[in-house]
Amino acid sequence: MNFYEFFKQNSASAKTFDQAMTDLSGVVNVSILAAYNFSSIGKLVDVGGGNGKLLSSILEAYPTMTGVLFDQPDVIERTSYLLETIGVSNSLQLAKGDFFKAVPVVGKWLV
Repeated sequence: MNFYEFFKQNSASAKTFDQAMTDLSGVVNVSILAAYNFSSIGKLVDVGGGNGKLLSSILEAYPTMTGVLFDQPDVIERTSYLLETIGVSNSLQLAKGDFFKAVPVVGKWLV
């Protein structure tokens, strides 16, 4: 059983992991936004973006940008409600898939 299969079968562990990633991204996102100028990007695809916090932070800072949050179906289902409360849902598209097989070719990738 790999990492992703484990979380599909263990929802409590998946929730704990999601919360840990949310907590970590709160610290890291500030540094990423300070270090990189995203202004030349029209559409950004966050590959394996989990809960979408990083992409949401970028979209809030760059309101003319649109984004695609791409992750496994169960991850997108667990996080879609959160993204609606952040206020970037008009500029954000959710995409379900497996990045080990293929990723959307619609913008710049953030991996």
